[in-house]
Amino acid sequence: MKDFASAEAELAGKVRAHAWNTGDGPTACFQYAVRWLRQNDVLLPGISTLTRLVARERERATRELHDTLVALRRITRVVTLPEEILDDRDDLGHFAHVRVQASDVRGAQVVGSLASSISMARTPRACFSGP
Repeated sequence: MKDFASAEAELAGKVRAHAWNTGDGPTACFQYAVRWLRQNDVLLPGISTLTRLVARERERATRELHDTLVALRRITRVVTLPEEILDDRDDLGHFAHVRVQASDVRGAQVVGSLASSISMARTPRACFSGP
């Protein structure tokens, strides 16, 4: 069995990627962390240690998601759109058929011409790999 200190950094990355990919709450992320520790033969730390790690990594994933969405919003402001799209706005002035799905922001491509403009450099690596 490995001690928690030797696996803490890897677990933190796994929990952050899990929170990013699933949007799970603290309880589900905590259960994921315990399951990962058991599957990888790591001694379980105290509950407060693991709770702090999960809270920290969920907050980090949320902040990174927010930063990605803010960057996406900036990109949509500078993209030149064809006239037919500019005429297709809803009551609030938003483009009716230009949309980004949640899965797009979490690692897949963004609809239309925005895909090549978004940097996913800060996206957790696990977001691009399979389950």
